[in-house]
Amino acid sequence: DLSLALATLDWNRATSLAKAIPAQAETWLKRPGFFDGVKTSHCLPLHEACITTAPVTTVHAILGAYPAAARAKESSYSRLPLHCACRRISTDPAVVRVLIGANRAACLVPDDLGRLPIHYALSNGADPVVIHALLTAATASARGVDTAGWTPLHVACASGASVGVITA
Repeated sequence: DLSLALATLDWNRATSLAKAIPAQAETWLKRPGFFDGVKTSHCLPLHEACITTAPVTTVHAILGAYPAAARAKESSYSRLPLHCACRRISTDPAVVRVLIGANRAACLVPDDLGRLPIHYALSNGADPVVIHALLTAATASARGVDTAGWTPLHVACASGASVGVITA
C-alpha cells in the first residue's frame, strides 16, 4: 500500500499507488516516534512523504490524489506538510514550491511550538532557494515569533546561515 511504499522509500511504487488508488492518500496513519522517535503521530501519507524527503513527483502525485492534505495538521505538533518538508535539509526546493502552491497560507501557520515552516528551514540549513520561496510566498513569515520568542532571524543567526539568507 501507499504507506508501506513511503516507509520503504519506494518512490516509484508510492507515485503509482497515489495515482491508481487515490483513496489511500486520504488514510490517516498512526506513526509511533514520527518526530525524533519520541511522539506518536496521526498523519497523512503527504506528511510521511515530506518527512522521508520523497521526490517532487511522489509529492505531486499524493497531492493530486488528495489536495486537502496540504491543509491537514498531523496530531503530535499540529504540523502541516510544509512544516514537515522544511524540517529536512535534503528536501528538494521543488517539493517546497509544490506545497506552497497547494497551500500558500501554510507559510504563516504556526505549529504547537509557534514555529512557522521558515523556522524549520532555517534551523536545518535549508537551501537559500527554499528560504526565498517561503519569503516570496509570505513576506510576513520573517516576523513570526515562536513560543521561545525566536524570530526566523534569530534561528538563521544561531544556525550559521549565510549572509545572503540573513539579509533576505
